[in-house]
Amino acid sequence: MAQHVVFCPAPSPGPSFANLAPPLSPWGSRSPSLYSLFIHNCPLCGVEFEASQCPFPASYVPSHYTDHMTLRQRSANFLLALLEPLSCRYLYSGVNPIASDVLQRETTGPQLMSKTSIWLMCFDFSPPAEKAQQFFDVFRQVLQRVVWRYIGAVPENPPENVKVISWLPQNDLLGHPTVKALITHGVIHGIHEGICNGVPIVMMPLFGDQCDNVQRMAAQGVGKVLSINDVTSDKILKALNKIINDKTYKKKITKLWAVHKDCPVNPFYLAIFWTEYIKRHKGAGHVTAAAHELNWIQYHCLDLFTLLIILVITVVMATVKPSDSVFTIAALRSWRTVTHFHLS
Repeated sequence: MAQHVVFCPAPSPGPSFANLAPPLSPWGSRSPSLYSLFIHNCPLCGVEFEASQCPFPASYVPSHYTDHMTLRQRSANFLLALLEPLSCRYLYSGVNPIASDVLQRETTGPQLMSKTSIWLMCFDFSPPAEKAQQFFDVFRQVLQRVVWRYIGAVPENPPENVKVISWLPQNDLLGHPTVKALITHGVIHGIHEGICNGVPIVMMPLFGDQCDNVQRMAAQGVGKVLSINDVTSDKILKALNKIINDKTYKKKITKLWAVHKDCPVNPFYLAIFWTEYIKRHKGAGHVTAAAHELNWIQYHCLDLFTLLIILVITVVMATVKPSDSVFTIAALRSWRTVTHFHLS
């Protein structure tokens, strides 16, 4: 079931509550008394781009590739971009009637999310027991100590160098100077924490944006990517030893860390600022993209292209028609001359 948190700030004019809800839930609608803050739980069909009207050109914004794509990859990326809206309609087909019934008006999931004031992201994952056992087998063979955030069943004889806990301050641990590597399924938060602490990463994507995330990291040379479908203890061990012992990975992610750290405002305080900004300005409707007011034809400039085509055709016809008339008259005169010659 979807989880919701309602924040109650100090009394002030206008809306005084913020509704925090996952985007898969129809209950997060923004109403006159609520500001919507959606938690991004990694929708599978890119609905966040449709709802926010964020530009997503398939020519250079990749899905499961890097931003340097071959012709074949761009073609596949373009086809995926065409199919994603159809998958969104299927995934949210059950949400639309529920949302319409609750709100007593015709609406859809993406329409509800288009009214969102701010987007947040939250992810969670725990591997199945058989996969978890592979990790325990690997950790038993490494020399380093392992801290693992794991909420599944722990075997009877876990490795002595492994500490399993249900929650851990991952960012704080990654900031310790003795940390050698991070294993993650490619969620954007874990990758950012790895980058911001300069820790090489072993990545095993599962779904959503994770495949895209790990391919970009692999292209930067800061980690190794494994497939969860055919991963084995031996593959995990080799990848882990590779990024720990090969100093190239550490060097490249340190360079990437320097790039990400070079920003004027700490992202944590920037998130606080924008959350409070929305409250101060009553939803901050003035920063909403005008794209929400355009229809599909206007959004893709099809009306403009149609007008340009009509203008080009008009100019061509106006230019070519007099020449055609002269050519026709000349042809008729030649025919008359030939006819007169034969008659004579």
